[in-house]
Amino acid sequence: MAGLHFSNLLAAGKRKLEDKCDNLKKDIDTLEGTLRKAEEDKKAKDGTIKQLNDELARQDEVLLKTQNAKKQVWPWSRSAPQINI
Repeated sequence: MAGLHFSNLLAAGKRKLEDKCDNLKKDIDTLEGTLRKAEEDKKAKDGTIKQLNDELARQDEVLLKTQNAKKQVWPWSRSAPQINI
């Protein structure tokens, strides 16, 4: 009789541990899904950041060329005679 009671306690303990294990596995699956999503979002944002940095570099280059052209034209425009019409 005592052996049967002990066996029932062990079986109940085993079920409890199995339930906890199943819950932990579900939690792990959920966390892995969240991590995967976060990694995909990071990858997409990294791509966007790279594109924006490339665009900034292009804009800086255009600005520099414009400033250089302005410097080359500026002395001539100051010394050029004014034409009144």
